[in-house]
Amino acid sequence: MPGVHAESHVANPMTLNSAQWRVVALASLGGSLEYYEFIIYGIFS
Repeated sequence: MPGVHAESHVANPMTLNSAQWRVVALASLGGSLEYYEFIIYGIFS
């Protein structure tokens, strides 16, 4: 789209709004649960 820059919606790339923090927190929780799942699977297999 002409005239639209990818960084135009971000005032400071080092700050995150609450929705972005929620995405980061849920992704971290998901990654942690994956490791937990592999450990439990290894114990019971």
